Amino acid sequence: MKNILFIFLVILFSCSSSDDKIGNRIPEASSFYGLKIGNSWVYKTDRFSFSDNQYYDSGIIDSVSVIGIENIFDNDYFVIETITSGNSIGSAYGNLNGVKYEYLRESEGALLNENNEVIFDNDDFTEKIINQGNWGALYERLVEEMANVTVQAGEFVCYDRHRYGRTPDGHLMPSLDHEYYAEGIGLIYDSTSWLVEENPFVIKKLDSYSVR
Repeated sequence: MKNILFIFLVILFSCSSSDDKIGNRIPEASSFYGLKIGNSWVYKTDRFSFSDNQYYDSGIIDSVSVIGIENIFDNDYFVIETITSGNSIGSAYGNLNGVKYEYLRESEGALLNENNEVIFDNDDFTEKIINQGNWGALYERLVEEMANVTVQAGEFVCYDRHRYGRTPDGHLMPSLDHEYYAEGIGLIYDSTSWLVEENPFVIKKLDSYSVR
């Protein structure tokens, strides 16, 4: 009787272990950036009017979706489709109307493109130069303090990466841009400024999303 019971338990354990490896029984690894087939985000872009110091809806809408996976140089990348509408005048302050594709993957907290360039890193707090010229240099740095960010899609606790300029003698320029990312969702907010202006001239904000 004990032998029969032992064999039954072995079979039960083996079947359970096998079943857990089939289909959806094994949960997919969580992604800081929301990289999972079927996830989608809608972003709207506001434009600053320097004549009356107000932000206005530019009409530009980016509909972003994860539509597949493609292997590039032995790394699996998520295929990101962005469909842009509302940019009828072809403004350079947003994506042009139409469809574009990106290939992104996550590695040790970093979001990488198909050239292995870092788009964002959620645990690297070092200051980096991203552009340099006779006018000075443009820097970016992830700050350690989390930020509460409210957009149309809701309120999020975000990682905050600053983008700012310095003159050749090291003085800070007036602009300060923010890239906000929320864990499990991805990009929430991104501003773009002229280095000599305090107010960003373009702000891209998350309007709605569907993340599983």
